Amino acid sequence: MLSRNLKTRSKRQVNAIANFTFLTQETNLEVTKRNPAEYIPAYEKRTPGSIASHWIPMDPKLWKPENYLKFLDERRKLLAEAANEFLMRLSAGSIPLAVSPEEIQIVERAAASVPGGIDDDEEEARLIRCNIWATKHGLPAGELSYELVDEKTGDVRAILDLAWPQGLQEGLSQPVAVLLGEGQDAEEAASQAGFRFFTSPRAFRNYVEQEIIGEDHLEPVTE
Repeated sequence: MLSRNLKTRSKRQVNAIANFTFLTQETNLEVTKRNPAEYIPAYEKRTPGSIASHWIPMDPKLWKPENYLKFLDERRKLLAEAANEFLMRLSAGSIPLAVSPEEIQIVERAAASVPGGIDDDEEEARLIRCNIWATKHGLPAGELSYELVDEKTGDVRAILDLAWPQGLQEGLSQPVAVLLGEGQDAEEAASQAGFRFFTSPRAFRNYVEQEIIGEDHLEPVTE
């Protein structure tokens, strides 16, 4: 998307999840190697609302290649909001459980200065499957890419991959998080905030099985 012409960007920055969207082959060919600050306004004029429907920030300044990293930050926020809204609707039973990958939107990844965050599509898919498994068994939907905020300073201490800040049984169990492949900083931040965290979906399932709803009511979860 925005990084097509930025040869100085690292491969990780160019391949950031927040830099991708679903396009037809025809549209993809039209925008290849073109400046987003030029083609985005043209598409918005042609089809009002089309840009926002892809969770693209509507601030024209963010469409300029030199503001690419800021664009990623803002789009991650929009994707995270969309994903969490989707999961809340899923938990409430307002949409079917059988959904296509296009319907499960990719979420916010952590900034480099903040520990934690979802690293790639495979990791995200594992977390989504874990979340869907939880909702199928009557548990609330967790929040993907949950920002763990310091209450005193307001700073983000870590990005927890999948979190239940109110616990799986609100008021009855402690906050819970699933952290996949995270370092010590993210794990320590979660622990200090009172979260009980698990480093795999299987470990999370075992916790639910033993302490929340009982193994007789469960089905296997695929990692």
